[in-house]
Amino acid sequence: MEVKFYESEDLLGLEKKVNDAIKNAKSHEVNNIVFSYHQPTETANELYIVMIVFDC
Repeated sequence: MEVKFYESEDLLGLEKKVNDAIKNAKSHEVNNIVFSYHQPTETANELYIVMIVFDC
């Protein structure tokens, strides 16, 4: 099992990172994808995070 995290401040950027990761994982199957959204605060911008679990 391999776990990778991808983050971006916008959804389009995150979508590209996730799509590229899945395409490039030729010998791995995607087991699970977890999406997380963190709301903006006074000191940080909003942040989108995806965790992908690959079966090796």
